[in-house]
Amino acid sequence: MSGRTREREGGQSGGQTGEKLDGREGGHAGACSCGQLGGHVDGKPDGQPAGWLGEAGRVAGRECGRFGGIVVPIATPCGEDEALDEDLLGALADGLLKKGVHGMYICGGTGDGANMLPEERRRASELLLPKLRRAGRAAIVHVGQANLRTAVALAEHAGAAGANAVAAIPPRGTWGGADEYYRALAGAGLPTIVYYIPAATGMAGDFRDIAALLEIPGVEGIKVSDWNVFLIRQIKAAYPERSVFSGYDEMLLHGLSCGADGSIGTWAQIFPALYLRVYSLARAGRWSEARAWFDKFAAFLAEGWRYGILPVFEAIMARRGFPRCFRRPLGWAPAEIPPAAAEALDGAAAALEAGAEAEARAGAEAEAGAKA
Repeated sequence: MSGRTREREGGQSGGQTGEKLDGREGGHAGACSCGQLGGHVDGKPDGQPAGWLGEAGRVAGRECGRFGGIVVPIATPCGEDEALDEDLLGALADGLLKKGVHGMYICGGTGDGANMLPEERRRASELLLPKLRRAGRAAIVHVGQANLRTAVALAEHAGAAGANAVAAIPPRGTWGGADEYYRALAGAGLPTIVYYIPAATGMAGDFRDIAALLEIPGVEGIKVSDWNVFLIRQIKAAYPERSVFSGYDEMLLHGLSCGADGSIGTWAQIFPALYLRVYSLARAGRWSEARAWFDKFAAFLAEGWRYGILPVFEAIMARRGFPRCFRRPLGWAPAEIPPAAAEALDGAAAALEAGAEAEARAGAEAEAGAKA
């Protein structure tokens, strides 16, 4: 989710060195040396989908032990009655899969999971997981809920329905409470991804606080939504086998440059080809080209901030056939976007996305021609 959705609370994370607690190595109980549960076939975890990190970000290539790539936090469209619109959800997912995204993050903040009924969250998973399995893409179900019993029940349902992992924002409280929370979720049986977003939880910690959570058996990785990207560098230095995603769209390139395995950002929904382009260029070490695309995207975001980045996101989604993605009351101040401004922003987004898609296609064709 974009970084200015909520005013940031607390101080920056970090300030600690990147050593592991007590010198212990990470990894799940019963895992191979890469930290991944289960056996391997031809050097990749059995049955793992695209979105399991591949060499140079290629969908067909996979590397032991980590999720990565562009995982879209898919919106969950609703009607005026705020009930889940299953047809629109399916259409949105189909469009993203055709674009080649590496996976989806279901019922997160962008997916408005906190404002959905538990049965709607389960239904969204049931609709999306078969699509992701057929496409061979990663499925991460966000199960965060203040009520731990509900969160665990959602995690158990996600496992039974075929998810690859669960993620959760912790309830507001203490780091000791967060430890208990993630241990219970990991105990539900799926790899678990911590969600660090101090602006939403009020829990701004340092590296040691986060490292303690990454030491929990069954915790596979973390999503970091914070301006302190050095924290990503600390985590990857100490826990190279853990999956680390950046969250704030504004920090897409910065997170990758600090070692993030991928991104889970709201605007990947509007810009899947651009996100994939930045990711693939970064993975290939072509940083100046990645920066050029990111700078264009950053300029778009800066223009969107004139009205509020989430109102702009909702306005563009509405223009594209998804009238409502967020249930009321909203978690931010509503904004009236002049129709001409919404049209201009939508057009700018479409042009930028088309350019990224065209460049990626040209690059693929040139690579294929060189191999012929």
